[in-house]
Amino acid sequence: MPEEPLPNPDPWGEALRGRTEEEVAALALWVAAYRRLRQRAKPPPKEAAKGATLGVWGPLPF
Repeated sequence: MPEEPLPNPDPWGEALRGRTEEEVAALALWVAAYRRLRQRAKPPPKEAAKGATLGVWGPLPF
């Protein structure tokens, strides 16, 4: 954290700082999947997030 707050912090810059190109690409895929679900099926945000996660990374291996 900077000692003094930035006048207009960039939330995307903060969220993506320190991430690899692969992580940024995976996040972009997730956002695209989330937006598609919200536009087409119009589920609640939490359900769309679950669907996007399954669509991008698949089910967790338990």
